[in-house]
Amino acid sequence: MALSANAMITVADLGLYTSGSIPGGVAPNTVQKEALIEAASDYIRSYCDRDFMKQAYTEYYRPGGQRLTLNHYPVVSITSITIDGTSVETSDYTLIDAKKGIIEFDYYLDDDDLSEVYVSYTAGYSISPATGEYGLPQDLKYACTVKVNELIAKASGRYRPEAEGTNVTDQILDRYREYE
Repeated sequence: MALSANAMITVADLGLYTSGSIPGGVAPNTVQKEALIEAASDYIRSYCDRDFMKQAYTEYYRPGGQRLTLNHYPVVSITSITIDGTSVETSDYTLIDAKKGIIEFDYYLDDDDLSEVYVSYTAGYSISPATGEYGLPQDLKYACTVKVNELIAKASGRYRPEAEGTNVTDQILDRYREYE
């Protein structure tokens, strides 16, 4: 089993923080570690209600005003923007905050017209970032390793839940959580 593109840490990252064993006192093998990483990454995505890893998106918006906040961030690049079927020149907008996914247009998108805006872009973090990309924040990597350790402890019968409201993983993740 190889890690998916949505895995938030690598097996090597896990080795930096994990020394736990599974039932029977045996250290998890690579396949088990990968499965635990996938489970922890899925938990984090579900808890935060968002994707973190870099991927391409095409989304539809009906904004009003000069600014548009994209659903996914940080924004790595914008491929295209169309308004009512017409391509928008890159000189007609600015990505004013890539970390939060905020675009500002040089003109006002009228609420009365309810313009149909399509944005194609790439957003998210990379485990091994190339130049110009955002690396997955260390606190998210740490939260993922803590979650893996928790899963190992549960499997071995050594898990002791923390007191209500003191869960370190959830405290970290709350900073990245999407609220409706």
